[in-house]
Amino acid sequence: MKAKDSRVYWDSCVFIDRIEAINKDRIDTLRAMTEAAEGGSLDIFASALVLAEVVKLSGLGLENAEKEQLILDFFENDYISVRNVDHRVSEIARRVVRDHKLKPPDAIHVATALLSKVDVLQTYDEPLIALDGKIFYQDVFDKPLRIEHPKWSWQPSLALAPSETQAQPESENTAENKVADLVDAPAMEGVESEKPNAPITNTAPAPKNNASADAEAADVSKVKPT
Repeated sequence: MKAKDSRVYWDSCVFIDRIEAINKDRIDTLRAMTEAAEGGSLDIFASALVLAEVVKLSGLGLENAEKEQLILDFFENDYISVRNVDHRVSEIARRVVRDHKLKPPDAIHVATALLSKVDVLQTYDEPLIALDGKIFYQDVFDKPLRIEHPKWSWQPSLALAPSETQAQPESENTAENKVADLVDAPAMEGVESEKPNAPITNTAPAPKNNASADAEAADVSKVKPT
């Protein structure tokens, strides 16, 4: 599943920090992003100019041949899309230089990001970040270019991930409780069950046995009329 910002442009300085992997304040975020890209949640875009600018690798103490191999191996990753500095990119870059006073290399990155229609351009270059939301060319891209520091907090582009929307199977205890509730519920919804009445006592006289009846008859016969 794609992330919310699934099309990301990286400036050369971001690639340098990711390849060197020695800046503790940055590498966790950048490593998480390339891992997400490997999993298909993210696409990373770059200008071919990056392939020349990453020669600035200096923190690893490598020989030139080792640096070259490290760079070549990294840019072989399928999740990185590199766009050539062609005639169209150069035209847009010239407008960016004129309108926003950027240096031509930075303007090439901006033009490439616009033409790639990315969600965000990520950089550690503060003069570029100061132009966040201010670079807009209707004939190139239909919204202003976002420019931010690299950050990664994965959010799906859909409302919920599949695991969150699937109903969980009921446990046996839950199912049994539901059956018990149905059995104990009143027959008709909306009708309150009647309160139990007071115990009913039998007021009819108890039947008399033959001996009691004969005794009572004898007593009656002894009574003389007045």
